Amino acid sequence: MQKDNLLYYLDFVWLLTKKEIKLRYKRTFLGLLWVILNPLLQMLIIGLVFQFFVPMKIENYFLFLFAGLLPWGFFANSLLRTTPLLVQERALMQKAAFPREVLVVAAVLANLFHTLVASGVFLFFLTFLQGNLMDALWFFISRLFLSAFFFGFFLLFVLATCLIVSALYVRVRDLNFVVQLSVQLLFYGVPIVYGLSMLPEIFRQILYFNPLVSFIEIFRYFFLGGEFNLTSTSVVALLSFPYLLVALRIFRKESKNFDDWF
Repeated sequence: MQKDNLLYYLDFVWLLTKKEIKLRYKRTFLGLLWVILNPLLQMLIIGLVFQFFVPMKIENYFLFLFAGLLPWGFFANSLLRTTPLLVQERALMQKAAFPREVLVVAAVLANLFHTLVASGVFLFFLTFLQGNLMDALWFFISRLFLSAFFFGFFLLFVLATCLIVSALYVRVRDLNFVVQLSVQLLFYGVPIVYGLSMLPEIFRQILYFNPLVSFIEIFRYFFLGGEFNLTSTSVVALLSFPYLLVALRIFRKESKNFDDWF
């Protein structure tokens, strides 16, 4: 019986994820191309500003920038989408009985799909730039296992954050404004437009308290090579699972009062 319930909920998550993807591009002319155009245009605009008006001494700066925008976009878009999600879907929640966290999971998975598509195109582009196909494949394959390991924990971290914020928003509607402002400010608090090596050691150590810093480093390690702080990244990864358990506990505690707060 439990197996049947699990399959039912997995199918439900899949249906909601497809719904999220379809709704995002409903009545658009370019459709899925926006998955590529969004980070690409961001890369071009930000890259032009920081490359020519505030010169950055970073090799292949546009590629460096794009590799940072991918994980940032996944985190920011997931958080902005899921914050008001439960209130927006209150009609569905009042009509059917299902675990409320499924809505958040589906929204995060939809954004994961967009990130994977954009990453795939970026990976193809980098392979083309390498010139030698076999060397390029070995370059990425040699980093795939370690990177995929940390990518999985990054997904748990994003999901946990979205669960907490979406649940608290039902009670405190001001949270939506706080999240929007925080996302704008946090963009410059993580190494997207600049490299950690450009900062004094004391600031680098402070920034490592932000889990996003370690995950962005891993993305750059996979796509562009180089080094990353293995100690900091390992600690962040190991803490992601208990963080998810805490998030689920908070979400389920808050969900008991959702009907009253709607």
